[in-house]
Amino acid sequence: MRMGMEFRLRGIEKLPSTIRAIKNHLCAIIALQDSKIDIKEAIASIPVMYSLGKLSKGTGFLLSSGYVTTALHVVDEAYKIYGLTPSGKYVTLKLMKKNKAFDLALLEPEEVWSSGLHIPEDVRLQVGDLILTLGYPLNYMGDEPILTAGFLSNIIRRDITKLIVNCSFNVGNSGGPLLNADGRLVGIVIAKSILKDPYIEMIEKIMEHPGVELVYASIKLPGGFEEEITLSKAIRIMIKWMAANFQTNIGIAISSAHLRTLVEE
Repeated sequence: MRMGMEFRLRGIEKLPSTIRAIKNHLCAIIALQDSKIDIKEAIASIPVMYSLGKLSKGTGFLLSSGYVTTALHVVDEAYKIYGLTPSGKYVTLKLMKKNKAFDLALLEPEEVWSSGLHIPEDVRLQVGDLILTLGYPLNYMGDEPILTAGFLSNIIRRDITKLIVNCSFNVGNSGGPLLNADGRLVGIVIAKSILKDPYIEMIEKIMEHPGVELVYASIKLPGGFEEEITLSKAIRIMIKWMAANFQTNIGIAISSAHLRTLVEE
């Protein structure tokens, strides 16, 4: 007699329809940190521009209120901010509200491109729930966002409610919506868990103001200007690259209740 056991993920059959319903509300966020670079030049070489600190990349989504939201660390102190919609259109965004404790930002788009996502007043969550996010990782430049799915692993309820999930978030997923299988907004992606080694942090601080500086190389950037790569900058770039690519399959999101608070302030 043959014995077997079927293992079925609760809600997985809803994923295709949920993705279709949600994806058009999203956008890639490109935040330029250097006034010498325009958006087309930035798009041509995003990983290099990111490594040199010329831009940051994240994910945003349109709300039914007309705001676009993303993680604050993606757009804070940016020279100019753009949203790249799933239809391939660039939309200029203006930072309107922010909350550093929540790591959330609200931006005003020059035009809206969908009806936007609704922030639910109450969502019941339990450890083990299937959750997903759609977003634009650093090395991905397709027009439509891509899926990452996993489980809700823990809920940390303190002054700020954080959701811990076993998703492989990447640089660029920050600011994306965290959704349940029904497509209801339960949180906003803010980080992936990485090892914070105090010795690495110490080296990074030393390299910000080295005692002796050597020019290691010079590279040409889009726009016709050059960037000098010193030895200390090369070390900082390597540390940033390692942090961007290190994975622990632990993702961190902030509860959508905090987004509602920011919208209603």
